[in-house]
Amino acid sequence: RGLGAAGLTLGGLAVGFVLGAPGAVLHPQAFWNGVQHLTAQYAGLHPPHSHVEGGPVADMLGRYFWSTLGTPALLAGVVGTGWMLRRREWAQVALLTGPVVLFVGYFCTRSVFFERNLSHVAPLFCVLAGVGVVVTARGLTGRWGGRVAVVTVLLGALAAVRPAELSRRLVFTEFSGRGAERHNAFEAEIRAAHPEKAWWIEAILNPEPLDRLVAHFDRGGGPVVLRVVDYHDEWSLRYGAALPVRLQVEPIAEYSSTFADVPGCTLHTYNSWTDRYYVVRGARKP
Repeated sequence: RGLGAAGLTLGGLAVGFVLGAPGAVLHPQAFWNGVQHLTAQYAGLHPPHSHVEGGPVADMLGRYFWSTLGTPALLAGVVGTGWMLRRREWAQVALLTGPVVLFVGYFCTRSVFFERNLSHVAPLFCVLAGVGVVVTARGLTGRWGGRVAVVTVLLGALAAVRPAELSRRLVFTEFSGRGAERHNAFEAEIRAAHPEKAWWIEAILNPEPLDRLVAHFDRGGGPVVLRVVDYHDEWSLRYGAALPVRLQVEPIAEYSSTFADVPGCTLHTYNSWTDRYYVVRGARKP
C-alpha cells in the first residue's frame, strides 16, 4: 500500500508538472537556462526590490504579506494550520502547509523579492485560512451560541476585506485605465503651468540621475520641472534624500500611488507609483 501511494504521488506530480508547464517538457534546455538565469538574479541585487546593502529580504516579504493579506487572514491561516497539527492530519499539513512554508522559507533567504514568486502557493494559504475561519466560527458558536453558518460568513468576510479592497483598486482603478487617466490629467495641469521649462523624469535609485542634473546646470542649462518616481522603497529613500542637498529645488505637487499604504513591491513598479514634482533652478555649490 505504501509503495502504491508513493507511486501515485510521484505520478500525480509528474502529470501536474506536464499540465502546468508543458513548455518545460517540450523545451527542457530553455527551461533549465531560465532556471539558472533566475537563480543568479535572485542571488544578486535588483533595485528597488532588494535591500540597498543586500542581504535576505525576509522583512520585505513579511511587511508585504502583512499589508496585503491583513491580520485577520493571517491569523486565520495560523489557526487552520494549528488545528490540523493538533488533529495530526499529517497528510493535509504536508499538502497544504508544506509548500507554503517551503517557498516562503526559501524566498526569505533570497536577496530579491518579487511577490509573484509565491502566487502559486497563495491558494493553499487561502485553504488554510478557510479552515481557520470555520474552526473559529465553530468555537465561538459553541461557547457563545449562534448559527455557525452566519458566524463563518462574517469571519470570512472580515478575513477577505483587505485583499478584496486592494484587488478592487488593482482591477477597477489601474487595470481599467482610470488611474492613468487621472494621473495624466493631474500632470497636464503641471505642464500647462510651466510651459517654458524642460521636463525631466527620474527614479532616483542611485546617484546617477542627480549627476545628470548637476551636469545639465554646469553646462548652462535652464530650470527644469523634475518628476521624481518613488516606488516606496529604500533605494528611493536613500538616494532621493540627496536631491535638496545637491540641487536648488522647489516642491510643487505630489501624486500618490494607488497603493500608497502598501510597502515597496511590483504593485508600485508595475502599476502605480508616487510622483513628486519639483522646479529645479540650479545646482548647489559645494
